[in-house]
Amino acid sequence: MNCTSKHRIVANQVRYSILDRRPEADLLPFAKKKNIRIIGYTPLEKGKLDTPLIKELASKYGKTESQIALNYLICKETIPIPKATREEHMIENLGALGWKLSQEDVTKISSLK
Repeated sequence: MNCTSKHRIVANQVRYSILDRRPEADLLPFAKKKNIRIIGYTPLEKGKLDTPLIKELASKYGKTESQIALNYLICKETIPIPKATREEHMIENLGALGWKLSQEDVTKISSLK
């Protein structure tokens, strides 16, 4: 296939979570500049989100740790794609929508090591 200027990249799927924020260094700014959407796979780190800050924020917002983690990626203007093998997972994942972490809390998560 011959690439022409009519073709452009519109999305890039990468591993991205609150525990693996490597895309934030260079990829997210580049993608935003080029109007490319980042799709984050493994956003829930297979349930390994056990950090005191995430627990604290879950309590503060009345949400689950998974919902905090997904909302963080949404606040970063990405599309998280969590695995959902059961109906209750899908319902819980939907709880990440319709609200937003404060900018202060996004910054706190961004500072996690």
